[in-house]
Amino acid sequence: MTLLERFFGSRDDVPEWARFFQPAGYRAFLDAVRADMDRRGLAYELGEGTLRTAAPGEESADYGLLNLAQLCNATEPAEWSRTIARHFDSAFGCGRESDEVDARSGSLETVRPFLKVRLYHADYLEQVGADRLVHRMPAEGLVETLVYDLPGSVRSVPPDHARRWGLDDAELFRIALENVRAEGRPQTQSFDAEGGAAFHALVGDSFFTASHALFLEDYLDPVPPHGALVAVPHRHAVLYHAIVDMRVILAIQSMIPVAFGMYQEGPGSVSAGLYWWRPGRLTYLPTKVRANSVDFSPPDEFVDEVLNRLPEK
Repeated sequence: MTLLERFFGSRDDVPEWARFFQPAGYRAFLDAVRADMDRRGLAYELGEGTLRTAAPGEESADYGLLNLAQLCNATEPAEWSRTIARHFDSAFGCGRESDEVDARSGSLETVRPFLKVRLYHADYLEQVGADRLVHRMPAEGLVETLVYDLPGSVRSVPPDHARRWGLDDAELFRIALENVRAEGRPQTQSFDAEGGAAFHALVGDSFFTASHALFLEDYLDPVPPHGALVAVPHRHAVLYHAIVDMRVILAIQSMIPVAFGMYQEGPGSVSAGLYWWRPGRLTYLPTKVRANSVDFSPPDEFVDEVLNRLPEK
């Protein structure tokens, strides 16, 4: 079974959001979630990729299931009950951490060590509400948000917190990206595509690994004049290829299905697409993955500035 067949196969009894599951796995996942809620004695309602329940002492809220489902899909079913229990232990405990950081948010220096930048798919703006986030749009389909990286959770920085600190967004994002850098470098892996067109991956357990795509120059020596191809399929990975010659075409052909597959698998899916990186700038390179084909439709700027100017090798 090819990668595309795996995700486009006929599974009418599995909803779109959970297509990485086989039908039996999807049913087993829902059963495991139900069992965890029953164990806690909580009333709940399963929706389309969500679970609505009230944590002890809290009001009812919707909890997304996509990341949890992706985590379970990547492990053995025997581990699912523990994975689900840890997930909801953390989710239900984040309210207490939020109260603590609210109490300390009057001073930037007090909360400065917790500030980081996290990448999400642009749909996150609609899910949460743009007015509830301190955010920027680095490229089509992506949003970078200012967050608190707390011991047990990651929480968006409320705009009213940021207003208290008297700094513009650019400076706050600079501080937060420096904190991401300070985590240390993710592991680097290399992959050889057909025709010698290698691409690389930054991978790590941090929820902020994908944010390293925002300062990719740290991983390119020297920075290529034409920039690099970049993909951020999920929160734990960045794929990239330095553009130096026409082998970029082979890299594109290799990276598109890999990025698509990693995006589908997650956890923490960000984007299935490719981007053209230059220092401080990302440009979306439209791609469309179908069951039997992959389409690549680069913008005119990429054709003129890259494809029409590169040497063969």
